[in-house]
Amino acid sequence: MRVGIIDKNTYYQSRVCEIMNEKYQGELEIFPLSVEDISGIETNSYDMLLVDDENISDENIDLPIVYLSDEKDDLVRDEKVFIFRYNNVQMMHDLIYESKEALINIKEEKQKAEEEARQKAEEEARQKAEEEARQKAEEEARQKAEEEARQKAEEEARQKAEEEARQKAEEEARQKAEEEARQKAEEEARQKAEEEARQKAEEEARQKAEEEARQKAEEEARQKAEEEARQKAEEEARQKAEEEARQKAEEEQEAVHKEVEETTKDTEKESVEKDLSTIHCKVVTFMSLGGGMGSSTMAAGTAVYYAKAGKKVLYVNLKPFSKSGYFSITGTNISISDIMKSVEKNDGNENTLFNNICVNKSGVYTMDSFVNYSDISKFNYDFIMKYVMMVDKIGNYDVLILDMNASKGKEFEGILKVSSSICMVMDGSEYSNQKACKAISFIESIDLHLSDKVKIICNKFTNSPEVDRSIENKAIGGVAYIQNDNPLDVIDRIGSMRFLNLIIK
Repeated sequence: MRVGIIDKNTYYQSRVCEIMNEKYQGELEIFPLSVEDISGIETNSYDMLLVDDENISDENIDLPIVYLSDEKDDLVRDEKVFIFRYNNVQMMHDLIYESKEALINIKEEKQKAEEEARQKAEEEARQKAEEEARQKAEEEARQKAEEEARQKAEEEARQKAEEEARQKAEEEARQKAEEEARQKAEEEARQKAEEEARQKAEEEARQKAEEEARQKAEEEARQKAEEEARQKAEEEARQKAEEEARQKAEEEQEAVHKEVEETTKDTEKESVEKDLSTIHCKVVTFMSLGGGMGSSTMAAGTAVYYAKAGKKVLYVNLKPFSKSGYFSITGTNISISDIMKSVEKNDGNENTLFNNICVNKSGVYTMDSFVNYSDISKFNYDFIMKYVMMVDKIGNYDVLILDMNASKGKEFEGILKVSSSICMVMDGSEYSNQKACKAISFIESIDLHLSDKVKIICNKFTNSPEVDRSIENKAIGGVAYIQNDNPLDVIDRIGSMRFLNLIIK
């Protein structure tokens, strides 16, 4: 007999195979297997499987299965066969053959029970068919007797009527007139009854149709409400998870930025900040308060709006490793990492890089985010100031759109200080209101006057959005939820909304 054994106790498994195969060579062969081998086992390869996991059953594989147990309980429990892990070779040998007999008995009992159930069902079906045939025969006999009785009665009545007609020939004229009058009255009564029955049936059908339509409308409304509630719960859970992941990334990034910040020279900062006072480019920063609120879509739509207005617009995605994928461009685009590398080498290649920035069909120039993780640590206050100067002096852009996550580093403070407008996108939910209030408080802690630059835009709302009273004076407009699978179409629609002109005054 060939037996496969699957046991997490690999030592016991290997020893059983070694000793049993040595002692009972030719009579009983035991082969070690793993759970991964189950799907590839051929049913004709083994006579039985010994396993230590009750989740493995003969429903998963067409082989007799015996379960290894650490307890000396009954051999058969709940139509399953268990054997104790004996170290005694002879006892294991005997138990394996006993378990095989037990499996055969269980199988025979199941087959016997199934056969008895089948025979019982066939007997009940036969009796039911005989009873139906008997009832049918009785019914036909009854109907035949009734029909014969009716015909006999009709015949007797006919004969009696003929006799009466013959005897009362002189009364025929009078009776005929009376009969015609009676028939006319009956016909009128019948027609009236039919008309009333028809009208009643039509009224009942109309009421039934109206009731069915009302119930259908109520059911559809209930299902719609349940679906909206489910989607809202899923969206809130997803936003919360994304926010936790973003905060963790920001904390890691902040630690790197603090280390870089200590090496920044204050004298270089003062020189660059003095030059920034002469730029004409308007910097618009879009802060992401959390995932799913559509801040990147709104930033892209704003870029399209000002490009349509005749402005030279540069859209930059500052979210790590993101591309300006909202826009369809041709060729290899320039990234922040390319500019950073040129500044670091001082190779004077910045003019060439800015001249090769791609422009999309909406007239928006686009620049991608960081290419390498190490570049994030170099994105410090000093580089930000130099970068804004390059956008203004070399690129000669009218508007710079920065799409980024909120953080607490000095580089973020630098971006806020050079920004003409700071846009926060929210969906009007209580969660987004809390995030917006916290973000504005943080901005005010950096510089109280920075909060004057904040513009709040409501996005992706289904009902009238609610903005907290403490910040509602900063709201400039909003975009209701747009049902469209094509993000480029959504951006194009946002780029036509006039309230966006309030971002830059």
